[in-house]
Amino acid sequence: MKTSFGSSKLVISGGLAKLFGGSVSMGLGAYLAAATDRDQYIAERKREEDEVANKPEDEKEEIYEILERYGIGRDASGLVVRDLERNPESWVQVRE
Repeated sequence: MKTSFGSSKLVISGGLAKLFGGSVSMGLGAYLAAATDRDQYIAERKREEDEVANKPEDEKEEIYEILERYGIGRDASGLVVRDLERNPESWVQVRE
């Protein structure tokens, strides 16, 4: 069957090619976005690990400030900070 645009096979093939191309483009975009998010997470985690190891006093102050925003005073948040100091892995996770 002929259409004004040419053969129907050509029109269908063109439509399928466009669908396939769009799918590949969306998939590649999603992959790149996920890879960027992963790289950013790794860099942020490394930065926090370095700060916990090399600037613990600054990191403690950041925890106090974060908890203060929720209405938790320094006396109460001091308990949390002391527990985090004992477990650097948890400390890093809190700051991620």
